[in-house]
Amino acid sequence: MDDWMKRAACRGFPTVWWFPEGGGALPALPFFVCSQCPVADTCLQYAIDNHIKPGIWGGMSENERKVERRARKGTDGNRVDAVAARSEPAGCDGNNTSERSDAPLVRPR
Repeated sequence: MDDWMKRAACRGFPTVWWFPEGGGALPALPFFVCSQCPVADTCLQYAIDNHIKPGIWGGMSENERKVERRARKGTDGNRVDAVAARSEPAGCDGNNTSERSDAPLVRPR
């Protein structure tokens, strides 16, 4: 286990929350936990670098990571600021345009 994984905010929560089955809307709680995580950027980068498809990693769903990977293609290889890209979770502005089922109970930083 990498050192950053030991510091992840999701440790101790049920793994199934980050790997929901059956399609449909994703639960908001994992996205909120990720928004408070000190290693969310590293987690997201790990998932992208290792082409991990299932689950929520670094606060992004599989579809969101797919978009992120496409955005990074053709660049000079520098990381896109993932924090800026997800600083306002879906639903916080009243326009729930993501696949998430509802907004977190508390607005992230």
